[in-house]
Amino acid sequence: SYTDSHGCVGKDTNQTQVVAGPNVQFTGIATAYCKNTASFSLLSKATPTGGVFQIDHVSGNSFNPSNLGTGSHTISYSVTDALGCSDTDSLVVYVNPVSTSSITGLGSSYCENDADINLIVSPSGGSLSGNGINGSTFQPSDSNLVIGQNSITYIYSNPYGCSDTAIASTIIKAITPISLSLTNTSFCSNDSLVPIQVSPTGGTLTGTGVNSGQMTFDPANANAGSNLISYYYYNSDACVSSDSVTVFVHTPSQVSFT
Repeated sequence: SYTDSHGCVGKDTNQTQVVAGPNVQFTGIATAYCKNTASFSLLSKATPTGGVFQIDHVSGNSFNPSNLGTGSHTISYSVTDALGCSDTDSLVVYVNPVSTSSITGLGSSYCENDADINLIVSPSGGSLSGNGINGSTFQPSDSNLVIGQNSITYIYSNPYGCSDTAIASTIIKAITPISLSLTNTSFCSNDSLVPIQVSPTGGTLTGTGVNSGQMTFDPANANAGSNLISYYYYNSDACVSSDSVTVFVHTPSQVSFT
């Protein structure tokens, strides 16, 4: 109201309405992520919807740690409602480094009867697992392995709780079942030649008194006492199978007439 010098009063009224503006709230965003965390959408991570996200002042609707450097990053969200009222909020998110895991020493293939293999993992202190694994060695003879491809896994988690997985594969090749037999395992030194049966044929026979070409054992040419006869067979995968048998040769007593 206003009163002039003559005592006249003028009056006017104006109404103003104050409305609540938008209130930005973040939801479901962690304070830290590993650099190998999968990219995720931000669209459901703040309310009310319909606003604009920025990561380090660059507009974007997804957060991809693998595309960001390690360290701190700022996510901000701004929204303006139909009345022109706006609100902005921001939070700091950390991207933590990942230590790369590796497995070395595993060959591309092994025969199922090969000796144990020492493996090297890096960084040390992780978990090595898989069929054929015993501590830090790989055992091709492990019965849990399959003929064909097999994989082992090494997982390492660093002090930030960020883990990396290394996977190595190798092929296990089968050996060929073989057999070696003689008609007996005890002979006199004056006995005749003894045939040797092997299966499959095509391998190598060894031992004192053995004729590999004729597949025979000659007690006369063997040592008195025990003799080891062995058979080795290489299949098409260059895997060797072996079998052996111990035979005994006895020297007859000398007979004379008096």
